[in-house]
Amino acid sequence: MLAECLIRLVPLDQSLRDFAERRMPRARFVHERSRASLVNEMVHDKESDPHSYAQVMPRRMAEVDRFLSQPA
Repeated sequence: MLAECLIRLVPLDQSLRDFAERRMPRARFVHERSRASLVNEMVHDKESDPHSYAQVMPRRMAEVDRFLSQPA
């Protein structure tokens, strides 16, 4: 994605702004999902429900994989 922005015939600062504009939604998505996973892991009551976290994570990872497999 960065290379696509840099090869255009526009000033470098514009290319970098365009890159950041395209990149930010993906970076935000990854950050939000990572933080949510961390919080869920910290609050998960392993003693009373040892399998609930393991059941939720595959769905969440599939959501992340679907989003990140799309072109930016």
